[in-house]
Amino acid sequence: MNNRLSHVAREIYHAISVLESWLSIGWSSAMKAQSSEQIMRCDFPYTIQPTGCGVTFVVLNRNYQPLGVTVESGLPMEQYKDEFRSQVQFANSKIFPAHDGGAFYLYGPNGNPPWCSKQDAIAYLDRLKDFYQRVMWEGAKARQPVAIQ
Repeated sequence: MNNRLSHVAREIYHAISVLESWLSIGWSSAMKAQSSEQIMRCDFPYTIQPTGCGVTFVVLNRNYQPLGVTVESGLPMEQYKDEFRSQVQFANSKIFPAHDGGAFYLYGPNGNPPWCSKQDAIAYLDRLKDFYQRVMWEGAKARQPVAIQ
């Protein structure tokens, strides 16, 4: 697995771990913290966007920024440094394609973000796990180990 794909896998794994932790302590308790929604907007994957360069994609947060970036104005797709080359297949996945066919979204068919309700968070977590497995499978096909730290 190339370094950028490994980075994407770590970011997805982080989001899964945080969300599972919040669900285990009680959703309403976790959501009372004012920073919970901001953490999800900034650090959790929202969309997988093509960069326009073949099979190169970038995973963006709710503000259409690389994961962890809080500013709200974007860059042209070809300028993102966290892009990854991938043949990850989303056919028959739990991840929803955009109407234009180029991008994929993790919030689901109703568009509800995971902070709206516990049910939306659980559905989002399920889609994150599906995405993570597909990224890990891509790495396994490349016959390179993935170290999640």
